[in-house]
Amino acid sequence: MEYFDNKLLETIDIEEVTTGKSFPWVPIHGVLTQEGFEALHRDFPSQELFQYHENIIRGETQQRTHDRYYASYQVTPYPELVKETGKGLLKPQNLGISWQEFIEELTSSRAYYNFVSKLLGTNNFGINIAWHIGITGNDISPHLDTKYKLGTHLIYFNTSDDWNPEWGGEFLILDNLSKNVNNPEITDFVNVTEIPIINNRSLIFKNTNNAWHGVKPLQCPEGKLRRLVNIIFTQKK
Repeated sequence: MEYFDNKLLETIDIEEVTTGKSFPWVPIHGVLTQEGFEALHRDFPSQELFQYHENIIRGETQQRTHDRYYASYQVTPYPELVKETGKGLLKPQNLGISWQEFIEELTSSRAYYNFVSKLLGTNNFGINIAWHIGITGNDISPHLDTKYKLGTHLIYFNTSDDWNPEWGGEFLILDNLSKNVNNPEITDFVNVTEIPIINNRSLIFKNTNNAWHGVKPLQCPEGKLRRLVNIIFTQKK
């Protein structure tokens, strides 16, 4: 099975779709093949394997916490939490065959590598992988990513069968900050662009000093989950 729609990736003109934006970002509908999306949606890692993050200050930025369920692949930025809870760090044996195949393709696909290289402006990057699950009330306050991240590709695993757009969850691109503050509110931005998340949607962006983004508090019923995989492009040491 192929997971990425390589033909689609090859048709995207990075320069054309990012011109005029305050930072490079590209929403993609159908980055995964339909068969691949359905398999990964079905086999999304169990919530029982995730850590719940609450009241964790965001490192060097000292920005507000991002409460959510979190799990990373092979390595973790939260070793003490993994040691304490025994959760939040996934190995191949924790994943269904579709996710194992997806990760293999992710790290070997020439089409995907070329696409990301064009966006980042470099072919010297590493890849880290993490999964996020959001529950009712969770939000992602407006923030900039840490500098070691060159960019991020967020692929969402909700469909119209398990998520209602009225519950929110859209990824927010935030432009033109009107105040000189480190922890702004969404209302402090002049322009807010909502990126849909259901039915094989994704968004990839390059991390810059202007790459503000966030998510409003989720309004979903208890038991409903906002699910995504976070592919992080990092600076190689």
